[in-house]
Amino acid sequence: MVEMLDKALTSWADLVEVKTGIHLHDKAGAACGIGSAFQAFFNAETKRGVDIVMEYTKLGEKLYDADCVFTGEDLIDYLTASEKTPMGVAQEAKKHGIPVFVLAGSIGTGIEALYDHGITSVHSLVKAPIPLKEAMERGAEFLEFSAEQVMRTFLAANSFGYCVFGRQQM
Repeated sequence: MVEMLDKALTSWADLVEVKTGIHLHDKAGAACGIGSAFQAFFNAETKRGVDIVMEYTKLGEKLYDADCVFTGEDLIDYLTASEKTPMGVAQEAKKHGIPVFVLAGSIGTGIEALYDHGITSVHSLVKAPIPLKEAMERGAEFLEFSAEQVMRTFLAANSFGYCVFGRQQM
């Protein structure tokens, strides 16, 4: 069924290109759906969601006075590098030389690649394995505790005039 849908979407994109001259195959990614229709028929452009939010909140301007940035994710892993919010935030902070700490519900595989893109370190909110329901109920408590631990480390390291996390030195 996936192959059939993929062929149908490719045919649709081919037809749109013939009619409008707009090549959608590489713009829309696997979805090739509503986003492509807007690009083809309404002169729209595609933007990452995090870019829209950062523009609206003026995150870049707010980073001028920041010493560090916290961001979060339910599960952080190698997929975070593909357009997820923590990566967009880290890329913006990296422009300003600001360390970025990710607080995550859980940590998956492949996070090492994130360090090259501006993420300084990754921290799990939970201290030990617990049921998901309990983790959700105690989320605020865990977030506060983890953020405090990261800040204690950050402040202690900065009191010596340097800060080294992972492969980055600040």
